[in-house]
Amino acid sequence: MSPTPPPPVDVALIGCGRIVETGHLPVYLADPGIRVVAVCDPSKRRRDVLADRLGVPDRRRFVEPTELGAPEVTATVAVVASPTATHRTAIEAALAAGLHVVSEKPVTPDSATARELVDHAASLGRRITVLHNYLTTTGWRAVYDTVTSGILGTARVFRIRLADPGPLPGFHPTHGDWRTDRALAGGGCLLDQGYHYIYLSEALLGPISRVAGAKLGNTTGWTVEDRADVVLEHVGGGCTELSLDWSVSDREPPLHELTCERGTVELDEDAETVTVRVADEPTTVVDASFDPDGYRLALPAAIRAVSDGTGDLWRPGLRVVRILDDCYRAAGWGDPAPIS
Repeated sequence: MSPTPPPPVDVALIGCGRIVETGHLPVYLADPGIRVVAVCDPSKRRRDVLADRLGVPDRRRFVEPTELGAPEVTATVAVVASPTATHRTAIEAALAAGLHVVSEKPVTPDSATARELVDHAASLGRRITVLHNYLTTTGWRAVYDTVTSGILGTARVFRIRLADPGPLPGFHPTHGDWRTDRALAGGGCLLDQGYHYIYLSEALLGPISRVAGAKLGNTTGWTVEDRADVVLEHVGGGCTELSLDWSVSDREPPLHELTCERGTVELDEDAETVTVRVADEPTTVVDASFDPDGYRLALPAAIRAVSDGTGDLWRPGLRVVRILDDCYRAAGWGDPAPIS
């Protein structure tokens, strides 16, 4: 006889925007081990779009996260995907309702607040983790596997260049541009996009030792930075160069390239391919289309990890926010602090 599968994990959604509809929803619909039993969003339209697809009844469609403490909510885990600057209040409400928390990145825009939330959760016997979904995309897993195979030798320089005419728009009917508003986003392109490349860079080149340089700009009149150029040094001698720009009028082809001792590996997100060039060997092109956003693996793993207490939960997310703190300080938005 085959073993009886464990019961599904009951989940409440806080935030029903673009990322949830395009990234999370396909996972919930496909994975019998996750059951969404409540949704929460200030927009009735967004609540209903997700709840209708997931079969959540009207009585468990809430406006405020504080309503998740209602007796009819059987959830044990809350998935927080509301605008970044609202994460603290959303997470506090989920913890007060007795739920563990899986958060979209970052847990909060600054490391001090993130640490407070982690400590508060621990005092309640609850757990928090953050989604680092780029680590499980088909493309970035192919890059990582190539580097760790040793065929390229030591990784030297990780270059990221992104130029888009503004951030990814949200699906909210009245706040689709929330990423341009510091009161909702907590930060601009460095926080929104740079976060991913910091944890990717440490996976590929090892721990970051210091921010060698950082420059932020704002030419659009938004209340967040629309340009960020950052250089990060790694313990092993490698470096990461980030160039992020939301101020261009037309999108430019993105660059994701890792230069190594004996060649390069490049991810083309538009073509969904990974190209490996090794000295004196034929070029290899790998199909990276299976899971371009990484949620198929990352989301179920995170939900089960907070549910059963396995894995290293909050430390990776807190470390990234600490490094981002130092990037902002190095750019003149505060006093420099060492990365630990």
